[in-house]
Amino acid sequence: MKIRGCVCVLAAMVVLGSAVSAQAQIVNVLSKVSRQSEDGVSGELSVSSAYKKGNINLRQFKAGALAHYKAGDHLVSWIGKGRHLKKGTDDSDPINRTFQHIRYRYFSSAWLSAEGFMQYEYDEGRNLQLRTLLGGGPRFSAEVTEDLSVALGMALMIEREIKEGKDIELGDARQYALRSSNYVEVFYKWGETLGVQLTAFYQPLVYAHGDNATKKVGTVGDDRRILLQPALQMKANSYLGMKLAYRYAFNSRPFTNEDTDHAVTSSLTLSF
Repeated sequence: MKIRGCVCVLAAMVVLGSAVSAQAQIVNVLSKVSRQSEDGVSGELSVSSAYKKGNINLRQFKAGALAHYKAGDHLVSWIGKGRHLKKGTDDSDPINRTFQHIRYRYFSSAWLSAEGFMQYEYDEGRNLQLRTLLGGGPRFSAEVTEDLSVALGMALMIEREIKEGKDIELGDARQYALRSSNYVEVFYKWGETLGVQLTAFYQPLVYAHGDNATKKVGTVGDDRRILLQPALQMKANSYLGMKLAYRYAFNSRPFTNEDTDHAVTSSLTLSF
C-alpha cells in the first residue's frame, strides 16, 4: 500500500469567536477525495493544548485524526476526535468528548455515488451519554466549471441518542429514531493558492417510536438540526497553508439550555 499523501496540522483550531454549549451534534465529515483522486492512503492529524491559571483556570487537550483509503471507485474515510477539558479549580471534574465516524463511498459514475456511514459520539459538555448513527443514501456531484464544484447528499439514518443519567437498553425501541440527513457542499478555488468552501446540513426527524424515553420528541419538522460552515483556505506555497472557518449549529431540542453554537476557528497546516 503506497501512501500518496499525509497532512499534519501543526497549529490546531484557535477559537476567535464566541461559543455556547449546545447539543448541536452535526459534524462536517465530508471527504474532499473525489473520483479523480489518486488511489492510496491520505490523512490528517491535529493536536492542541491550552493551559490557563489565574482569573481563569483551564486545562485542555484536543486531538484528531482523519484518514482516507481509495481504491478505484471505492473510498473509505475515518475521522476520530477526542477532548479532555478541566475548568475551574484543579479538583474540578473534567469534561470529556469522544467522536468516531466511518464512511464508505462508491463512485458509480462521474456525478453519482452511494454512501454508507456509522458514527459514535460521547460528550459530557452537552449531557450526551451516547449518540450512534447508521445510515446511507445517494450523493450527486458536478464540476460546474474547472474551478467550481457542487455536491448534494441525501440519506436516511437510524439514530440512538441517550442523555446523561439515562439507562442504555439495546432492546428498547423508544431509544431509536429515524432521521433524514441532507447536505450541500460548494467549493470554489482561485488558482492554486485560494479556495472557498461552503457546507450546509439539514437533519429533520422522520419518525420516533411512541414517546421517546431519551428526549422530548416533537412532531415531524419540529425536531431538526442545522449546520452552516463556510471556510476560507489559503496556501502560501505547496507545503504551508492556513484555514479560517465559521460554524453555526442549531438543535431544536437540546439536552442543555442552549440550542445554538457559534464558533470561528483558524488553523495552520503543513502538507507533504
